[in-house]
Amino acid sequence: MKILRLLAAMLALAAALNAHARGNVPIVNHEAIAATRASGQPATAEQIRNALQLAGASRGWTITPAGNGKALAVLDVRGKHSVSTEITYGPGKYAIKYRDSSNMNYEPGDGAGTIHPKYNMWVQKLIDDTRMQLLKP
Repeated sequence: MKILRLLAAMLALAAALNAHARGNVPIVNHEAIAATRASGQPATAEQIRNALQLAGASRGWTITPAGNGKALAVLDVRGKHSVSTEITYGPGKYAIKYRDSSNMNYEPGDGAGTIHPKYNMWVQKLIDDTRMQLLKP
């Protein structure tokens, strides 16, 4: 019986440590992301917009134009979590900044605040996929 209690206590401790390890992290806003084509030439604003659209669609992002050189990117995850970012783009570069979120433990604070670590991962994947789209011939 003592062994079962000890095992249960160890499992509870492990769960608590895991929950603590998944605490909020600082929001990373990405400024002046270089956008180049496979040729090494800077991508045009239209090429960047198209690459963002294709990259976003493959990961479930909805990217909507929001004016000249601007877009709004929204990701809904299983109807439970959502994030939105503002994207600005121009010849040879673009930027992605946090805008809003739902059910992501957002906390305002110094700089952009803190959020669940998945947010930064999702945005980084969008950046990586956009880079791959731009490198396609």
